[in-house]
Amino acid sequence: AIELENERFYVFLDLTYCDFSVDSFQLFGYQGFSISYSGGPEGSYHGTWVDYYIVSDDGVPALLLRSDDEWGQERILDLDGDGTDELATRSAIFFAKEGLIYRADLEKLLLGACTELSSCDQLFWDPYGRYCTAVSFADADSRFRTCWRYLWFDGERLLIYRDVKAVTD
Repeated sequence: AIELENERFYVFLDLTYCDFSVDSFQLFGYQGFSISYSGGPEGSYHGTWVDYYIVSDDGVPALLLRSDDEWGQERILDLDGDGTDELATRSAIFFAKEGLIYRADLEKLLLGACTELSSCDQLFWDPYGRYCTAVSFADADSRFRTCWRYLWFDGERLLIYRDVKAVTD
């Protein structure tokens, strides 16, 4: 826990071991600090979390958002090209609209839109292309196949594309 004027400010999740770091950020028109921590039960990796805090004029910290990014791939990017950054993680997009911060669950949206997919195993953000490559799996006719989808966020919607080029070995 981090103590703030003799009051408990921060308590980590119940982990056997925990690595953490503190950094500054600027996001959604706010400036603040983030606490990133990862850990899990003894001998295994459980996940990475990042808590974003803003501080009021009287010095009181307030949690802006918490992301759970399993592999620590968070990116602050302008995903839709409007000049305002969004937060992209392996599992979600956080974006601001009309003064509120929203979280879009990428796996849930992808599997809901692409019913032929049975799972989504990997999501990787390209910071230069502002898109996410999703590696998913489908079980068609008892054959296990790897499926690639490309995700873009246009500020309103998550756009899902697939490459339909024929490939010959």
